Amino acid sequence: MNNYQKEVYRQTIKDAIGTEKLTTFALRAGLSAGNLSRIRNGQPATPETLKKIADASAAVTYAELMEAAGYSGGLAAAPEEPPLRKMISVPHVRELKEPKTALKQDPTLKRSLVEESAVGPGDYIFFEVRDDALRKLSPGDTVLVDMAKEPADGDIVLLLLEGTEPLLRRVTKSGGKYLIYGDDLSRYPMTSADIGGVTVYGVVVRAITRP
Repeated sequence: MNNYQKEVYRQTIKDAIGTEKLTTFALRAGLSAGNLSRIRNGQPATPETLKKIADASAAVTYAELMEAAGYSGGLAAAPEEPPLRKMISVPHVRELKEPKTALKQDPTLKRSLVEESAVGPGDYIFFEVRDDALRKLSPGDTVLVDMAKEPADGDIVLLLLEGTEPLLRRVTKSGGKYLIYGDDLSRYPMTSADIGGVTVYGVVVRAITRP
């Protein structure tokens, strides 16, 4: 803060508040009354706080407040607004359909909002775990499945075999077949199926376990 002059600063803050009650002005500015009172008495404020005061004032501009506070002659730019978080709507799917796009078009499905930056680009659905074939996952837990992701060997995938219920299993490609298995091979032994007879709906990218 260069060129800070306490009395000029105090008077500019008072001019900004004007005749309005301090508590009322503070509420409109999004500040606590105690914090605003200390600023009015000469406590230096950050550019972000001065911007709030300027936005709430009809008498004093942000540039005038910045100059009075000694911030580069009032030439500092207003603080940038944080970017809006982009949210995506992810359906909770219980039954698998063909084609995969049909899974997301059912208007009766429950949906949850997920912040896109937390999961990255993809084509997502939620699916509920139905058995204990995978360690750290129990029936009733929920997994986030990316339908746009191609499975690598050992990935957990959501799949459908002809004539079976939907399964969450690890898969490995071997020639023209998928090897399909659980983490406990004594209970969920490895089976093989022709790749053409397996519909892979996506790869599990996150698990939400129940407490």
